[in-house]
Amino acid sequence: MVPLALSRFAARRRGRRMLVVAVWAPGLAVLCIRAASATDAAKIAASVFLLVGGCAFALLAGSLNLTRGPLDRPLDERERAERDAAYYTAFRVSSRAMLLLLIYAILADNLGVLWLPSTPRAAVSSLLAVGIAFGALPVTVLGWTAADSMLDDDDEVPVLAIRTPVEPWKRRVMFALAVCAATAAGLGAAGVVPALAKQQALLAGLATGLGVGAVVLTRRVNGTRG
Repeated sequence: MVPLALSRFAARRRGRRMLVVAVWAPGLAVLCIRAASATDAAKIAASVFLLVGGCAFALLAGSLNLTRGPLDRPLDERERAERDAAYYTAFRVSSRAMLLLLIYAILADNLGVLWLPSTPRAAVSSLLAVGIAFGALPVTVLGWTAADSMLDDDDEVPVLAIRTPVEPWKRRVMFALAVCAATAAGLGAAGVVPALAKQQALLAGLATGLGVGAVVLTRRVNGTRG
């Protein structure tokens, strides 16, 4: 089954490192796309990349047992050391990045030649991107550095394959938001709400991402859903 194959893939360091790349590469692609173009096609492409990155992040967090609920078993000394090292590395990188961002903002404000957000929407988007990057950093560092969790055929199925990373009520909220976004996109396309006409590509991408993500990220090995 696909979830079991994903679990075994993510249990190995090579697989987790590929997931780390799949988290950061779409984010960089979104930044490049939004900087280069503001067309509807660019918005749809950005939404697809965000969906890919979000799914990769959820799978990575699930493989590291960082999703909801208590741990299935206590962490051993090696696992605790890996987490401590990953969090410390993420803290060092984040603190230096914040200092660099502060220096950049001061220089950009005084020199007037460096880029700064020119609208409130651009400022919010920039802050959101920085917040997501800092939030994803500890998980991706741990995913890159954690040792293999090799599985034999008779080993117990790992937590990612038997437990959804999304609680049932959250899945229902995701579906409801997907329906709302799809409805808003339809109203904009039909001209019923002219203010939504320019955002219909983004709304359609959000509807697709939320709907597909709610299905993919809640699938269990036995075919049932939480």
